[in-house]
Amino acid sequence: MDGKRGRKRSEQARVAILTATVDELTDKGYDSLSIEGIAARAGVGKHTIYRWWGSKGALIADCLVENLLPSPAYEPPDTGDVRADLTRWLGEAMDLIDDRTNRDVFRALVGAAAENPSVAEALNAQLGVLSALVRRLATASHAELRTSGGSLDALATAVTGTLIMRLLSPESMPGPSADQVVALLLPPGPDSPDR
Repeated sequence: MDGKRGRKRSEQARVAILTATVDELTDKGYDSLSIEGIAARAGVGKHTIYRWWGSKGALIADCLVENLLPSPAYEPPDTGDVRADLTRWLGEAMDLIDDRTNRDVFRALVGAAAENPSVAEALNAQLGVLSALVRRLATASHAELRTSGGSLDALATAVTGTLIMRLLSPESMPGPSADQVVALLLPPGPDSPDR
């Protein structure tokens, strides 16, 4: 994600910078995160950071890719019940977002992706949340998905869009539960015991 040319990166400095980014983010939050603070904590000059990363958002994105920060990027379960599996996955992702420290990190990532298309592409490629959801939906039976009325890509986008809206909403307005979202997107069929 560095995308900048120049001197070859020292692996020791890279690790120190990424670790300092996580520590600064945890201690101060995204709004108070600064390249100067990261540089001081890592024991490098801020020009070193700017040579390798274009913004603090790009730094945070690299921390996520390196598994130094929590990530909602994991495959949804496949128990054979797509509604239950999506509800579980979405509920766990909501819990992860609702944690105050994680919320700041994820907001920073959304901001980084919004300001830099290459960060957005790299995050999408590394995390693969949409493709993980589409893969799980593809294993569902036609009967399970018949009421969704859309493509698997559209359904996966709606699920992840729910997470982004939850993330960007004030904490006092958390939005619908995972059960409510899945019931709206995949309503039970007429023969379902849920009806």
